[in-house]
Amino acid sequence: MAPIAKNEIQLRFENLADLYDKETTGTYFDLMAICTALSKEANGGNTVKYNFGITEMSVTGQLTYGDMVQRKIHWKTTETDSEPEVYEPIDMQSSIPFYLGP
Repeated sequence: MAPIAKNEIQLRFENLADLYDKETTGTYFDLMAICTALSKEANGGNTVKYNFGITEMSVTGQLTYGDMVQRKIHWKTTETDSEPEVYEPIDMQSSIPFYLGP
C-alpha cells in the first residue's frame, strides 16, 4: 500500500506462485471488504459514506491495464489459436470475489 495523493492510495496484490509450482492454487479476495476496512481504519472505526474508484494497473503501476493491453505488441503468428488479449474492466457491481491466480 502506498499513498498517491490526498484520498488516493495504491494497493498492489500479487500471487507469487506460478504455473510451474506443483499444487499451486490461486486465491479469492473481496476487494470491497478490503476498501471498507481501510476506510474504517482511516476514520477511527467510524462508519462514513464513501466512494471507491478502482483502476486496474499494469505491473509497474504506470499504465492502466487497458492501456497496457492496447500498447502491447501483437505479434503476427501462423498459429490459428493465437488471439490477442482482450481487456475486460473490473466489474465493481459484481458480488463475486476477485481471483488472483498464477
